[in-house]
Amino acid sequence: MNKLICLLVMVAVLSCSKRNKSYDLTEEELNSKIGKEMVLPLLPTAKLKEKFKIVSYINGDCYSCVEELKLWEKLIQETEISEEFDVDYVFYVFSSDFEFLKKNYDFFSKDKIIVMCDKDKEFFFRNSLSVNKLLHSFLLDDKNKILLVGNPVLSKSVKSLYLKLLSGDI
Repeated sequence: MNKLICLLVMVAVLSCSKRNKSYDLTEEELNSKIGKEMVLPLLPTAKLKEKFKIVSYINGDCYSCVEELKLWEKLIQETEISEEFDVDYVFYVFSSDFEFLKKNYDFFSKDKIIVMCDKDKEFFFRNSLSVNKLLHSFLLDDKNKILLVGNPVLSKSVKSLYLKLLSGDI
């Protein structure tokens, strides 16, 4: 039984790592996203209170992707400590079993975080997201215009840019 569980975990990890391998995106393609308005389906705007939004798409069927939420928690705690960061966090999560995620990850019950179940991948398709998960996170202004593209929990340089923009240093 233990061998079967280990085998299943290995298959899941390997399938996620292959699916999320790095894909090259040209600077032109990346810059073409900046300034575009992002579509945020099903988002209850009454929950949004801040000047900026960090929006990220998470594949909830990928174990390593869900585990990255722990890294997001650290970033959220870091920005909550300082009053200079006016930012809401919105996560669109695709999962074949969203209820399982809600029950087993306390991340989904945090006050500062808005988690949207995106079972039809509407957010992914309406915003023409890349298959590269490093490009599934966005810093948006109050009009949902893209200011930055990149994952601040997986790249120190991207995180630095996010924090500089949020604090008004850029």
